[in-house]
Amino acid sequence: MNESEQVLAGEALIKARASSTRLDVAKHSAAPSSQTDAYAIQAFVAAQLGAIGGWKVGAPSPKGQASFAPIARAGVCASGVSLRDGAVRMRGIEVELAYRLAIDLPHRTAPYEAQDVAAAIDAVLPIIEVVETRLSDRSAANGMWALADNLSHGELVFGEPISRWQALSLAEVAVSLHFDGAVVIERSCRNAGGHPFDLVVRLANLCGTHCGGLRAGQIVTTGSLMGLELAPVGAKVSAAIGDVGTVTVNFSD
Repeated sequence: MNESEQVLAGEALIKARASSTRLDVAKHSAAPSSQTDAYAIQAFVAAQLGAIGGWKVGAPSPKGQASFAPIARAGVCASGVSLRDGAVRMRGIEVELAYRLAIDLPHRTAPYEAQDVAAAIDAVLPIIEVVETRLSDRSAANGMWALADNLSHGELVFGEPISRWQALSLAEVAVSLHFDGAVVIERSCRNAGGHPFDLVVRLANLCGTHCGGLRAGQIVTTGSLMGLELAPVGAKVSAAIGDVGTVTVNFSD
């Protein structure tokens, strides 16, 4: 893609967001074919959505490529928020662990080590990521479209921060998820991408200056602990993660 094609793709995604419609990528004149394209489109969309409130980072692909995406501050919400069903029609639910940055992690030549990143974190938080797509058929679209579409991010809902995060064992945690009080998941879970903290270290070394880089106050969420579940229309969703805490989100008309 050239720059004008990247802008056209970004504008199409912005329009889909604003109208709560879906983009048929098969009818789009050009498609992102590389991570360079996808991240350029991310940056265009992020500039239209406003300040960055966080990041999502995924596990490396079989080819070793890592994926990440900025999260607009306007879509970072405290536990108990009500979201309109019409604005988040997919209502995908992922229960995740996230880390909050107390200081910036700017781009630098020397790689960040684990102790550098740990010193920049002031809390871990329980998270529900509400998964949403701007694509009419995300399973049929190529993976670069999904990356350009901020890895299908919808909203980030966070619970109370836990400052003693380094004292917690987070490699495997008990997860429970309820829809309207009914148990959906209740089991011990691990992040498929490895220890959640390791993914934050990976992001620190990949993000660079993309969309302004990693900044104090931003929340980095590290991928689903339990896969993806689809909430019913109008559902009241609650989740708990071991000793980390609880988080809720409600869907309404």
